[in-house]
Amino acid sequence: MNLIKEVKQKLSYKFDMKDIGIEHFIPVMEIRKNREYRNLLLSRQKNIEEIMKRFNRKYSNWSRSLSLCPKVYEEIEYMAHLPYVSVVGNLMYAMICT
Repeated sequence: MNLIKEVKQKLSYKFDMKDIGIEHFIPVMEIRKNREYRNLLLSRQKNIEEIMKRFNRKYSNWSRSLSLCPKVYEEIEYMAHLPYVSVVGNLMYAMICT
């Protein structure tokens, strides 16, 4: 315990931080503690599922290739109204912050 306190103290000199203890869920991140293996599992699955629901998509719909690119004007017009930039931005944020 003394070592943990010492590490926290040293980290707090370098970083602006607050010790909130072990939580089971921080908004956008699930934390599971495995006492047997003495490790933590961080998961953004619920956050990513929420992003996909917000944009009305399922995981399987997100595989992309050149063959799926719009080819006629109607398809191009339809694709222009889909919020891909927002979806990609949200998913990249989840990826980078994890």
